Amino acid sequence: MDSKIIKNYLLPKAIYKPGNKIGATIFNDNRTINNKLPLSLEKNANSLNIMDNTNVLKSVLKNYKCNKSLPYSSLIDKENISNESSQIHIAKENSEVDLCNTTLDNAYEYLLKLDEDTYLPDTILNEYSSLRQTRDLLLNWVIKIHQNLKLENETLYMTIDLIDKFLIKKKLPIEKFQLLGLTCLYIASKYEEVLPPSIFQFALESNGIFDSEEIKESEFNILETLNFKIGYPSPIVLLDRQLDGYLNYNEMKFMSLYLLEITFVDFRFLSYRMSMRTKAAALITLKMYNHSIKDLKTRFQKEGLMQTIEKICRYILQYLLEPTIHTELQRKYSQLASYNVADRATKYVKCLIKKYA
Repeated sequence: MDSKIIKNYLLPKAIYKPGNKIGATIFNDNRTINNKLPLSLEKNANSLNIMDNTNVLKSVLKNYKCNKSLPYSSLIDKENISNESSQIHIAKENSEVDLCNTTLDNAYEYLLKLDEDTYLPDTILNEYSSLRQTRDLLLNWVIKIHQNLKLENETLYMTIDLIDKFLIKKKLPIEKFQLLGLTCLYIASKYEEVLPPSIFQFALESNGIFDSEEIKESEFNILETLNFKIGYPSPIVLLDRQLDGYLNYNEMKFMSLYLLEITFVDFRFLSYRMSMRTKAAALITLKMYNHSIKDLKTRFQKEGLMQTIEKICRYILQYLLEPTIHTELQRKYSQLASYNVADRATKYVKCLIKKYA
């Protein structure tokens, strides 16, 4: 009879031993707090022996209504918490939210400062234009290696940024271009990836053309030339800021990334800042999927950026109609995993031409 009472009234896995007091009953169930019964229950039953007085045990346990499905903490009457303590808690939460918003604003301001160095002045761009075709071939090969190693998009963006920064500052023989691209991808992977591939994996991707020692030497040369300044504004963060949550839709996310990557690989976009390119990609993406662009256009007009952004949008649409130069980029976004957004984007532009012809 005693064992049945304990089984019916106490929490699961209660261990009963003859001679135990109720307050000393051992609970193995992790749903209890501090492995103790309420203090009021202990005081009422401290002097009672379970084996001697079963009826008293029943009356004591009757007052202790234990809900097996809820933790003991849920049985506490939350209405007993004082107004003063709740107000302190709310004030603390509000201060934490304010601090978080301030931190986000400061981080975004820092990205915009970095953004000032993400475009090439016309004088430098004219000198760099002689390498346009070589750059296109190099980036096509880099995208292929990037896909083979299954790296993050951020790694590719940083790789292209490093390549351009290096080639502006230092002339390089054409036979060294592949080593430059491979090494920049290696540096970016160490900066962006959680588990970056080893240097030996990069050497293997070159089909034996370069070994690990050559990549190490090239890495030091690149970092020294750039004065170890490899920071740049995250395009994904800037893009998400413009789309304001629309990146949660997978197809829209891939479309915006495809349009953004076009601005990385095509030479004509190098004269525009990263933030301007992300705004143009966001504007076209929202328009493609029939979302309102009124708020974005109003904001851009207030900032005096609308004319420049429209120009970037025209360049993107022109790229989609031109013969494919960066075949690896086209292949990357023509797969089912990326919702075949490359073909959809091209069809969209062709429909626009028919509509307004």
